[in-house]
Formats: sequence, structure tokens, C-alpha cells
Amino acid sequence: MRAEKKSNAFRRVGECLYRLNDWYYARIKRNGKEIKQSLRTQDRAFANRELERVIKDQGQIDPSQAKLTLAQLCDRYLKTVQHQKPKTVERKTFIVGRIKNDWPTGKLTQVRKIGRSDILLWLARYKFGAASRNHDLACIKEILAMAVGDKIIVQSPASDIKGVGRDDPIRRTPTFEQFQAIDATALDVGVRS
Repeated sequence: MRAEKKSNAFRRVGECLYRLNDWYYARIKRNGKEIKQSLRTQDRAFANRELERVIKDQGQIDPSQAKLTLAQLCDRYLKTVQHQKPKTVERKTFIVGRIKNDWPTGKLTQVRKIGRSDILLWLARYKFGAASRNHDLACIKEILAMAVGDKIIVQSPASDIKGVGRDDPIRRTPTFEQFQAIDATALDVGVRS
């Protein structure tokens, strides 16, 4: 039996639609630059729908900011939060420092190449409680939301990551005798003052 030889060349099957080894790809030009993107399908009808989405998404992106790095975006973000309370600025500056130092793919990663798994890997590096994790997550969400607003990316990869719920505090209800002792102490303090 003779094995079929797969072609390693893109074959045009429609406008901006190409096929390589049974998989469909989008190849479009924006501002003189060719953009190739896998449509992750072997189905022609689905590929056509995805191609429309890719063309629409590429039309929403500012090509002049395509190479913006995570570090540059973080610096831009810190300039926008300086009007907040000093403790908030301090906390956000600390979180941005952790992003720049500990990001899984490095601080020079282009913003458009950041994926959801990068965010989850970054958060997994730390052993902290729910409140701290939620602060870090909120900060990276704000940074990436700014990238969406600046037309660097179409959608934030952090948008669907949920915060961690806090545990309910354990509060022991005092017994009746303890309550009376507390009440008596409060009355004594109130009478003496």
C-alpha cells in the first residue's frame, strides 16, 4: 500500500482562506503586513465563520502597538493609578513588580501573545490566601483591560478567570453566661467613665 504524501505548502481555497494538511488557515494583509493564523478546524463551513471573526478582530487592533511588551504595558498602567490612595498605589506597584519579575514567559513577552494559561501559571507561583490572590488577579485584569481599550488585543485572556472565594470566619457565639459577663463589663466601663 502506498502512503499518501502530505503537501507542506499552503493551498488557496478561498479569499484569505488557505489549507495545509487538511487544516484551514487565515492569511490576511493589514497595513502591508501579512497575518497568518490557524483557524483550528478541518471543517470548511466553520473555517469560513472563523475567517470572518479573524478579519473583524484584526480590524479592531492598532498595528502600531503590536509589539508592545508586558513590561511596557505595566509601566503605562502604573502611570494611570497614581491618583489613587497611597496604600493602593503601593500594593499595585508591588503586584506589577511581581508581574515583571515572575511572568512565566518573561516581561518582554508581547501583550498579544499572552494566554490564559500564562496568567494561571503566574498566579500558581505564589502560596498566598484568597484575598492576595484576588488582588493580584484584579490587577492583571485591569492591565489587560487597558490593553483591550488601547486596541492592543481584542479580548482579555483574564476576563473569564474567577477570583477565589474567601472562607467564612469562625466566630464562636458566647454562651449565656459569657454574654452576661461581657454585658456586665460593658456596663461597668460605661458607669465609671
